Amino acid sequence: MVEGWRFVPHSYAVVNQFQLLALRQVPGIDLTHRDLPFYGPHWRPVAGLLPEASEAALRKIPGPSLRQTAQVTYRIGYPYDLSTSRAERTFAFGTSELLSVTEAMLAKPGTLARQMAESETVIITPSRWSKEGFVRGGAPADRVVVVPHGVDPAIYHPLDETGRSALRQKLGWDPYFIFLSVGTMKGNKGLRLMLKALAALADRYPQVRLVLKGGDAMYDSSRLVTEMAETLTEREKQTVLDRIFYLGEPLSFSAMAQLFQAADAYVSPYLAEGFNLPVLEAAACGLPVICTRGGATDDFAHPRYFLGIDSRLQKKCVSETETNFFLVPDLDHLTAQMVRIIQADDFRRQARQMLPGWVHGRFSWTTVARQLLDVFFPGS
Repeated sequence: MVEGWRFVPHSYAVVNQFQLLALRQVPGIDLTHRDLPFYGPHWRPVAGLLPEASEAALRKIPGPSLRQTAQVTYRIGYPYDLSTSRAERTFAFGTSELLSVTEAMLAKPGTLARQMAESETVIITPSRWSKEGFVRGGAPADRVVVVPHGVDPAIYHPLDETGRSALRQKLGWDPYFIFLSVGTMKGNKGLRLMLKALAALADRYPQVRLVLKGGDAMYDSSRLVTEMAETLTEREKQTVLDRIFYLGEPLSFSAMAQLFQAADAYVSPYLAEGFNLPVLEAAACGLPVICTRGGATDDFAHPRYFLGIDSRLQKKCVSETETNFFLVPDLDHLTAQMVRIIQADDFRRQARQMLPGWVHGRFSWTTVARQLLDVFFPGS
């Protein structure tokens, strides 16, 4: 039995839906699903994120039966419910972006260490970075299992040159060199660094544009972009505002894939992430990626087509019992890596040829489902 969110553009719901679609294809699995209450009072279901057939398949997954006890209960929602279920084995998904797990992140009172001691629940998290946060917070290391996220190759794949050219013309991107970044636009995404790097590049490369895909329905991302721009110098602000294309409305996964397919490179100078799924989706579409070195993306970064940004680890004491850790990417190195991508036509073409197959072969949702089942049913 899976307990989670569906039909909203939140990362946990995205992961849950793709995992469900992959799990339901596995022979011998009796799959049920219970919808958890949405975290935000303003959250509303959005139709059309997935193809109609996929959404219909998700709706057909039956709810749990009162007469039947599941072998496995797997929760994927927030805050994290670590209590032991009625199932034989209980698993809870979670991420620890800042290498800390506070009581506010937990569904029930008490520290992580206490709740893990009082239950038999195993935590599933998508990266080694995130696992370290749970272990730092008091979870036994052998009860925190890393299972990565994945992509659907039918959605996230490159276009041929003719299709890509037509798409860029349709989007109005044809004259420009497009850096793309997708996310909530909160502070951990590194938006300020992106804007300052863009300002530094503008005079030398006037064709460069930064496309930001936010999520206004859930996070008020456009306001966060405006507020971040106000932290720049007046000259930097005037330079970058004319070079940003902002998209805030919900898009289907197919429409999201088109952004990756049409862009020239993906940039993510993040400070803290549990996984950073858009980076993997970008790579599956053939985009070379510039992202912070030392964090969650190290788990799946291609050794050649991911250009790492030098960073240093910094900690911030929030209270006597809470310390957050995050990465501080180097602005000059970010700018240099963006210049490298702009100048390297052959490198970008090779990435479109080589990256998708590499990602599809290692990080499809089908592969992820098999890894989940190995954790749920060890030795079977």
